[in-house]
Amino acid sequence: MRAFTSPFDLGWWSFDLGDLRPCDGTYELYDFAGVPDLADSALAGDYEWLRESAGEASPCNGDLLEDIRVALEAAGLTLPPAFEVFMGDAALQDAVPSCTGCEWDLGDVAVPCPIEPGAFTVRFLRDQQDCLFWYLYLAPGQAPQVVCSPIHFDAPEGELTADVLRRNTVAAAPEFEAFVHRWWLENELWEIVNDDLDEEDLSPEQAAYLRFYRERTH
Repeated sequence: MRAFTSPFDLGWWSFDLGDLRPCDGTYELYDFAGVPDLADSALAGDYEWLRESAGEASPCNGDLLEDIRVALEAAGLTLPPAFEVFMGDAALQDAVPSCTGCEWDLGDVAVPCPIEPGAFTVRFLRDQQDCLFWYLYLAPGQAPQVVCSPIHFDAPEGELTADVLRRNTVAAAPEFEAFVHRWWLENELWEIVNDDLDEEDLSPEQAAYLRFYRERTH
C-alpha cells in the first residue's frame, strides 16, 4: 500500500478475508505495506463508485458538521470536502456494509490532539462494542488523514498524552475517501470469501485485491 507521512506508525486494523488473510480475533493489525494498493483514479471526492448502490442522497448530520466545521476553521483547519459529502449523506453510509457491526458515528466535537501543536481529531466510525474507533486527523500544514485507535478520544479513561497516543494509534489512510473505499471493498469481499459466493462475478478491482493475497500465500 502506498506509504504516506504521519506522526503515527502506519497500520491497517481490519478483519479476515477468509484463508487468504487470517485474523486471530474480530480485528487484527496488519502490516501497512502488506495491504494492496487502491485504484486512486476512482477517488474523486464524489463517491460515484458507491452512488449506484447508495441511490438518492439522504442528508444527515448537517448541523453537527457545521458546528465542527466552524470550530476547526477557528483553529485554522478545514474539513475535507470528501468527508463532508460522505458524513452528510446517510444513503452513502448505508451502502457500506460492516461484517463486524461498525457504525458511522460522527463525533460531537473536534477533539484537540496532543500529538502535534494545533492538531485535532474527529471521530467518524466506531466498532459496535467499542473495540476500535476511527478518526479524521487534522493538523496545521498537513493533509487530513485517517487514524485508528482502541482509545475513545472523545471520552478517554485516562490522560491522553502524546506518548499514549503514539503507542495506541496507527495511521490507516492518507485521505478519507481512500479509507472508505478500502473499508467498503474489504467488507464486500469478506462476504464473498466467507460465504462461498460465486467469484465469477467479481469486479476487476475485487479480483485484483484477492489475487494480491493469493500470490502472497504461494
